[in-house]
Amino acid sequence: MIRLNLTKISSSCRNSLKNYKTQVAAIDANIKSKKKNQSAMMGWIDYATNISSAELKKMEKVVKKIQEECEVLVVVGIGGSYLGPRAAIDAINGIVKDSKLKIVYLGNTLSPTYTAQVLEYLKNKRIAINVISKSGTTLEPSLVFRCVVELAKKCWGPKKYAKYVIATTDAKNGALHQAAFAEGYEEFVIPTNIGGRYSVFTPVGLIPMMAAGLDVNSFIDGVKDAIVKYDNADIDENDAYKYAVLRHVERTKIKKSAEALITYEPHFIYLAEWWKQLFGESEGKQKKGLLPISLNFTTDLHSMGQYCQDGNPLFFETTIAVGKYQEDVTIPKTLLNFDKLNYLANHKLSEINDVAMNSTIDAHFVNAGLDNVMIELDEMNTYNLGQLMYFFCKACMMSAYLQDVDPFNQPGVEIYKFKMKESLKKI
Repeated sequence: MIRLNLTKISSSCRNSLKNYKTQVAAIDANIKSKKKNQSAMMGWIDYATNISSAELKKMEKVVKKIQEECEVLVVVGIGGSYLGPRAAIDAINGIVKDSKLKIVYLGNTLSPTYTAQVLEYLKNKRIAINVISKSGTTLEPSLVFRCVVELAKKCWGPKKYAKYVIATTDAKNGALHQAAFAEGYEEFVIPTNIGGRYSVFTPVGLIPMMAAGLDVNSFIDGVKDAIVKYDNADIDENDAYKYAVLRHVERTKIKKSAEALITYEPHFIYLAEWWKQLFGESEGKQKKGLLPISLNFTTDLHSMGQYCQDGNPLFFETTIAVGKYQEDVTIPKTLLNFDKLNYLANHKLSEINDVAMNSTIDAHFVNAGLDNVMIELDEMNTYNLGQLMYFFCKACMMSAYLQDVDPFNQPGVEIYKFKMKESLKKI
């Protein structure tokens, strides 16, 4: 279950919410009208309700073969093609979980050092590849995919290797679709009307999640319930829309220019990275949009705590708070007690982490004047994760429309890509 807690939001911000009820209802009606047009980039809104059991069984069959025969699955992709699945896998499995099938990520950077080190690690291992790209021409994954294919050919042989390559791509067009057809790769479809940063609910997210051992059916159930839960135009009944309006008020009325997503678990770092792309790429247009930043406490309190408390108050905070932790540690008592912390002996680390969170929120709200939106989960599991990711997607769409920008295009990205390609032709 997910709840929005606004107790640490200023009364002026909360009181402004009612002024947007009519506007939100009108935008929601427009969204539903656009959704009827299959060419609109809104296929993600109800994708989970339409995915067939046959498609899921096909994924399960392919993944089972990989789990039984391979040591490593290499997920090749960048942006929405890898952030969604990585966010989900880390959020559920943690960072250091040992599993029979290891998941590694390539094609998300042009770093020669990182790429060389991962390729070296993959040598002499039984590998499978999940290459994710709608076009098949995005520079980073396309270049690295060439390298990983060479390793796969050495591992399985030039005729057999294709059985261990999964291409998640467009159904009809693009270089990767053509390669999959020519080479005989197993192919799964990224729907044409779903953009990369909204694609975690499709095979883009589901296949790596399944390979990592996540309960994908529970994730989908969470998304399905979220589809119903956040389909209400009334912001008093729809927390996703309420969060969108809060962000809009913070930007336009309170004059904040950034939002900091705060997490208290290191294995939520990539969930925050996914969130940053979702909101940054959807809203950052026409010189508008909040700058999405993320901080992982308590770690970052020892590097950014001073700025949060006494620096330029240009941002507000949104905290993901989890009621029940996946694992816990009990603090032991020591005989000599040099650190004078025996008063915490026999307490759970979860208790201490919760105290740190609540104390920090109070210090930032009361003493620094920073509003803090609380997104509360009773626990982090696949069902709640599905709900949370859909919550953010629905909120992001409404937030973008409130500032009158298209949530689904990215014209600025195309500019740097064009310039980079022109320069690469000269080297």
